[in-house]
Amino acid sequence: MDLANLIILALFVEAIVQTIKPLWDKTAGTITIAEIVSMCIGIVIAIVAKINFLAGVVEVTQPVLLYILYVLTGVALGRGPSFVHDLWVRIKASITTE
Repeated sequence: MDLANLIILALFVEAIVQTIKPLWDKTAGTITIAEIVSMCIGIVIAIVAKINFLAGVVEVTQPVLLYILYVLTGVALGRGPSFVHDLWVRIKASITTE
């Protein structure tokens, strides 16, 4: 794994953790019903369409792990276009700085 892939992976993990952080950290705010529904729809779309934001970064051969990546991608999708756009901008910036 090269440095760019490691940075992409770190940014993706940080984004997912920040998204679900209110589940265990009460000081991080609350997740609304609309956000939960949005993330569930994102997960369904990612699984049905087989969308994996980490394709090409992480090679997965076991189907269970692949579906975990689909779910994590769905969580990111469910946070909306600004979230996905911000994540994409951060990933592109990390790649171009190398």
